[in-house]
Amino acid sequence: MKVKELKPGYKKILGILAIILGFIALITPFTPGAFWLLFIGLELIGVNILFLSKIEERLRYINSKIKDKFKRKKKEGL
Repeated sequence: MKVKELKPGYKKILGILAIILGFIALITPFTPGAFWLLFIGLELIGVNILFLSKIEERLRYINSKIKDKFKRKKKEGL
């Protein structure tokens, strides 16, 4: 079953559980690296992390510029 197929109520409950587990992982040394559940829980509830989408857009722009630069160098070399 995909998460998108869940009813909105179940999706919120799953999101809240993920946030709680992520917070516990953040404050306890027994679960290192599991704090990413905080972000998954926030996404399930519907809180979009805007700065991540802006960073992704910027990285795509930089990647396209680098690809264009290599294409031009390759054409000049032929």
